[in-house]
Amino acid sequence: MSYDYNAILSKIQKHRKAQEWEESVETFGTLSTQCPMTPLLWLQYAHDTSKLFITEDDNQDSLKVRLDTLELGISEFPGCALLQLYYVENLVQSTDFNTSEKIEEGIQNALQTVGRGSHCNEDILVVQIYRHYVQFKLRDRNLKSNKDVINIFLQRAISPMKKGNEVLQDEFENLLKTNNITVISKDMESFENGRRQAGICYGMLKSFEDDVDEAMETEGILSRYKLDLNDTIDWDMLIS
Repeated sequence: MSYDYNAILSKIQKHRKAQEWEESVETFGTLSTQCPMTPLLWLQYAHDTSKLFITEDDNQDSLKVRLDTLELGISEFPGCALLQLYYVENLVQSTDFNTSEKIEEGIQNALQTVGRGSHCNEDILVVQIYRHYVQFKLRDRNLKSNKDVINIFLQRAISPMKKGNEVLQDEFENLLKTNNITVISKDMESFENGRRQAGICYGMLKSFEDDVDEAMETEGILSRYKLDLNDTIDWDMLIS
């Protein structure tokens, strides 16, 4: 079956501008069955779908639908840190209907996909996923959660990242001090060795990642990120 991709996109944007969420979702559904959608389109699809389930008393159904739609997008673009971050930020709010195990599994899957390897240009997004994981583990303070927090930082230390590595040590030490967590010398040594090796790897891979990011931006797949480590993403502005 033939279709006009640009015409469908124009129709979607027309409905979204008019806040005609039902019509927008229907058109998104048509597009998603015809061809792969970009990460940004999946973000918009999840946003618009959730709008159909907002009520005055309870928005949990809206959150459920948003998560379900994002999972479909992640199945197409598992390596998109932006999709993974938006999914995690919504997932940690789903304690009313998701178990702690389900939430942790989702965060771990995100980090398994985008929290390892080299992330010199999207490190700010990856760092925010790691931070959400730390805060999630600190909700239930016990000896195991303290060890889990240390392991999260050990995992983050071995991931080559530009700005993320620059602040990693201070962030780790401040968290230990603030939460009165004791770290053994073996873990501290692993942390330092991982951070050094990640720095070496970062320099080797940076030019390759720059080429990939430039190609994705040129093709309109995903723009480069212009954020600082402490910036929060304005999802409404990005998605609307």
